Amino acid sequence: MNTAARQDNCFPLLTDIALFQGMSSEQLRYLAADCYRRHALKGQIICDKGAVLDGFYAVREGCVKLAMLSAEGTERVVQIALAGDTFGEGLGLMGRPSPVYAQTLCDSQLLFFRAEPVRVALLRWPALAMIFLTQTCNRVHELYRDLEACCLQSALQRVAGYLLDRLGCPQDQMHAGASQVFLPAGKAVVASRLNLTPETFSRELRHLSSLGVISVERCIVHILSHERLKEAAGRS
Repeated sequence: MNTAARQDNCFPLLTDIALFQGMSSEQLRYLAADCYRRHALKGQIICDKGAVLDGFYAVREGCVKLAMLSAEGTERVVQIALAGDTFGEGLGLMGRPSPVYAQTLCDSQLLFFRAEPVRVALLRWPALAMIFLTQTCNRVHELYRDLEACCLQSALQRVAGYLLDRLGCPQDQMHAGASQVFLPAGKAVVASRLNLTPETFSRELRHLSSLGVISVERCIVHILSHERLKEAAGRS
């Protein structure tokens, strides 16, 4: 597929990607010209730990986990990328080895953007640098919150805080509504994201259910009391 065909084919796909919100049609068409569509089957490794990326990915459909393994083989999920999310931007633009591996959790449709055309776009439209900088700052903020949760919060606070944070996600509003949370992956993956065992994650969900704070229906968590959920998370 040549550049013009890629531009026409991929341009409509970029409008739903959170990173690209606020970009002009001219800017999106420029990025679409070097955008590559990739289909990945469930369980497929998108990039290995230590791989040097020459670009970054956006998720059109599906779900991708970014994780690392300890020397003992214990997995720690650091990000769950859903439809509309991107991953690998900073590493791809800097040409740094990836500290994590990326693996699909279901059949997924991905978009890949080569780093060099993106660097050219940043020079051509300096305002785009602020968009990428904001994305990077948000990721740093999330890492600080993860560090706080792992070091200072109880298992109950982590689970309750996760449910509160998910309430503000567009995917959940689309799937379940303002008072329900859609678990984006299996409980084992979500538990790893919170640095918990699957058993602990399930236990804390049952505990919140017994208190009348939530009810769980397969992958949907119904929030019965926002205030009590905030209390459980230790938030005012």
